[in-house]
Amino acid sequence: MLSMCAALAFVCGAAWAADNTLTDAEKADGWKLLFDGESLAGWHAANSIKNWTVEDGTIAAVPKHGDYLTYHR
Repeated sequence: MLSMCAALAFVCGAAWAADNTLTDAEKADGWKLLFDGESLAGWHAANSIKNWTVEDGTIAAVPKHGDYLTYHR
């Protein structure tokens, strides 16, 4: 069951990453993307940012070492 959930998260994450854009109206309203699709800029981990990586435009936890992320600039 866990591997099925991980596979689903990977597939969905890749699909969501492709939509990681803002419309002109959203930009005009002041919206900002929290994830650039390439790096962990602005993200901070509870234990270590080294427990996280970016794979195919998706944030992923390093196996058995993930903790939680927060975002702030």
